[in-house]
Amino acid sequence: MACEHPRVLHVGGKTSDMCNITWPDDTESDGYVPSGLGIGGGDYLNLSICIDCKVVLGLASPEDIAKVMEAEAAEEAERQARMAEQRAQRAQKGW
Repeated sequence: MACEHPRVLHVGGKTSDMCNITWPDDTESDGYVPSGLGIGGGDYLNLSICIDCKVVLGLASPEDIAKVMEAEAAEEAERQARMAEQRAQRAQKGW
């Protein structure tokens, strides 16, 4: 969203892979800040907020947020499958 107001609050932070997001469908993800949301990416959270409009500037569209949400869910499913496979291998070896 574009804004003509001069009063913008800039917020930045380093999450060190400890970012927690609650998605619109109430699922959660933990880890890095997802790229593509307009709020930063990786270890960094970067927000620009118009004080007059009370909106986050540069926030991704609902469609783009849905795409990122789907990608995050797929990545989490893959991670869970890898962990289950590792547990099965350890159990088979008697660990």
